[in-house]
Amino acid sequence: MIENRNIKEGIQRLAGTFGRDYVRTIDCVVTAVDETNRTCSVEPVTGTSITSLDEVKLSAEPNDGLILIPEIDSIVRVAYTEKSERYVIQFSDLQKARVTIGNYEISIDSNGIELNGSEFGGLVKASSVVSKLNKMENLLNLMLVWSATVTPPFTSELLVPTILSDLTNNNVKHG
Repeated sequence: MIENRNIKEGIQRLAGTFGRDYVRTIDCVVTAVDETNRTCSVEPVTGTSITSLDEVKLSAEPNDGLILIPEIDSIVRVAYTEKSERYVIQFSDLQKARVTIGNYEISIDSNGIELNGSEFGGLVKASSVVSKLNKMENLLNLMLVWSATVTPPFTSELLVPTILSDLTNNNVKHG
């Protein structure tokens, strides 16, 4: 056995292939997804393998970064070598995408987009808010003008109309 291994190693060294680990890919159908562990199970549809592959990684490590969650029954391309674990490298259909950088997270799925969760509800339509605020400000200003004419007079400064830039964060846009 040792002689066979030495002969094989010698041939590989002569050919310049000793120690190399070649990447192979296989197209598969997704059969299950474990979002918590960032893995999926797949059934090969190309290549010579006929067994299912479990715990195929969706990311290099289960921590911050980009994670794409495939749809069940979608096609993915899995890369592997003899020396490494299997990873999904291409996706046909996504169930969810999530980007995490430090304390910030963006999550996208068929229900919409979440920025750092959904605790605060939907984003405000700033132009609609400005319009409603301006109506209330105008009405209050009319009341203040009228109240200055009654006895005893009530006086106060008139409200300055709200403008869109008062409420807008141009670093986050939607629509």
